[in-house]
Amino acid sequence: MSESPRTCIYCLEQKPAAQFDTEHVVGQAFARFQDNLVLDCVCRACNGLFGRELDEKLAVDSPEGLDRYRHGLKSTADYRSLGRRTTHQVRVTADGPLKGALARHVPNPGGGRQLALEVLPQIGFAPTPDGPFDWYPIAAIPKKSDLGYPKGSTFSIQIQGIEMGAAQAALAAAGYPTGPIEPVKPAETVQAQTTFVIDDVQYRAISKVAFNYLAFVAGAAIARMPQFNEARRYIRYASDPGRNIVRQVADSPVTVSDGPEGRDVPGHFITLRHEADIVAEVSLFSSLLYVVALSVGDFAIGRLPASAHFFDLEKRRVVALPLVVVRRPKPE
Repeated sequence: MSESPRTCIYCLEQKPAAQFDTEHVVGQAFARFQDNLVLDCVCRACNGLFGRELDEKLAVDSPEGLDRYRHGLKSTADYRSLGRRTTHQVRVTADGPLKGALARHVPNPGGGRQLALEVLPQIGFAPTPDGPFDWYPIAAIPKKSDLGYPKGSTFSIQIQGIEMGAAQAALAAAGYPTGPIEPVKPAETVQAQTTFVIDDVQYRAISKVAFNYLAFVAGAAIARMPQFNEARRYIRYASDPGRNIVRQVADSPVTVSDGPEGRDVPGHFITLRHEADIVAEVSLFSSLLYVVALSVGDFAIGRLPASAHFFDLEKRRVVALPLVVVRRPKPE
C-alpha cells in the first residue's frame, strides 16, 4: 500500500512520498550526530536546490565553513574554494613588503587543521622604497594620480608572482613609466587575516536551518502556515521579504558549558521562541549568532513552547536543553 502524498514545507506542492528525501536540520557537512534532528517534509526538488545554492556556500565559503577544518570535520588537504564566487578576502598581516597583499587559502598537503596560504600575483605601489606598499591585482592597477601619494614622493613599484614583461606592459597601459621592477621574495611562512562578507545567500542558508528547526519542533503543518510565507519564499526563491529575516548577527554567541564552572563545549546551538513573532537563533561552532525572525502576524494557535537543542561535537549527539543559557563573548 503506497504512502499518502505529502506537502513540502518550502514549495507547498503536494507530491508522492517517494519524491521526499530526508532533510537534516543542520547539514551533515557540519558533522553527523546520534539522535540527529531530521525531517521528512522537504521534497527532493527543494532539497536539491538547497544543496546547490545554499548548503555549498555555507559549507565552503563562510566563517563556519572554515571552522569545519579547525574542528577536524574536514581535512585541509581537501580544501576547495568557490573561486570567483567567493565572498571572502585574505590579506597578509605580517610586517614586511608584502603586508596588505592579497592571498588565498589553498589545500594543505600535510593535512591537519591549518589551511595553507598562497600570495596572489599582484603589483605593489609605495611613496618610498621602504613602503608600506599598496597591493593590486594586475587587472585593477590604479592611475598614478589616484594613489593619493604626497607630491614629490619617491615612487616605488614591486611585483609579486607576475612575469616582468607582463607587469611592464600593464603599467605602461595604465600610464606609468616603464623600467626595471623589483620582485618581492615571499616569506616562507605567511600570516594573514580573512575577512568575510556575509551575503544574502548565507543569510538564506542560515534561515533554512532555522526554518527546518521550526518544522522539527512544531511540526510540518505549523511550518506550512501562511504566517511563514515571507521566510519560506525568501529561503526557497530568494524573493525580497520587505524586511530583514535575519535581523541580527553577533560575534558573542550562545555557549554551552559542561558544568557550572566547566569549560565551553564545542558544538552548534539552535533555539526557538514565540515572542511577538516566532524567532530562532542559530549558532554553528559558537562562531556567530544569527537571530532569524520566521513569522509575521498573529496565529490562531496557542503560543509555541520555547525549545533549544545543542549539537555536541565531542560526543557527536544532539541533546535538548532548557532555554536558560549564558551569553558571553568568546575569550580572545
